[in-house]
Amino acid sequence: MDRTGAWRDIVTRQSGGTLTVAESDPTHSASTITVQLVHGGTPVSADSRVTATQSSPTLTLTVDVSGAAGATCEAAFAVTSATLTARADGYVRDGSYAGTGYGTAATLVVKNATGTGYNRQACLTFDTSAVIGTVTATATSTQILADLRCDLPRHR
Repeated sequence: MDRTGAWRDIVTRQSGGTLTVAESDPTHSASTITVQLVHGGTPVSADSRVTATQSSPTLTLTVDVSGAAGATCEAAFAVTSATLTARADGYVRDGSYAGTGYGTAATLVVKNATGTGYNRQACLTFDTSAVIGTVTATATSTQILADLRCDLPRHR
C-alpha cells in the first residue's frame, strides 16, 4: 500500500550484482508510481515506461502506469558493494604496555601469545556516514607481509 492508501505491487530481486525491480498498479488508479530504494545503481535495462530519476545515493524510479492495464514494468540495475577506507587505525598491547597507544605506527600488529605483555590487538575505524541503510559487518582484508623474522636454532 502506498502513502495514499492505494495498493501497488513492487517486487525486488537481487542476484549477484544485478537488482531487478518490477512494478505494477493492479487497481488501475495511478498514472505514475515513484519507487525509492536504499541502493545506488547503474541502469542496465528497463521497460520503456520506467525512468531512473536518481541513481545515487538512493535509486529512484518513476514508472508510467497510465494505460498499462495493470501490466508489470521491469528495470534492472547494476549494484555494487561499497569500499570503505579506514579513517583511523592503531594497535594496543596488554600488560605494562596497556597505557601506550600505537596509533602512529607504520604497521598494525596482531599477536595472541601466552604471557602478559605479548598480546596485541589492531583497531580500525571507518566513516560510514555516507552509507544509506544497514551496514553489514563483513570485511575483506588484504594483508601484505612486510617483514618476517624467525629465530630458529642452528644445527651444526
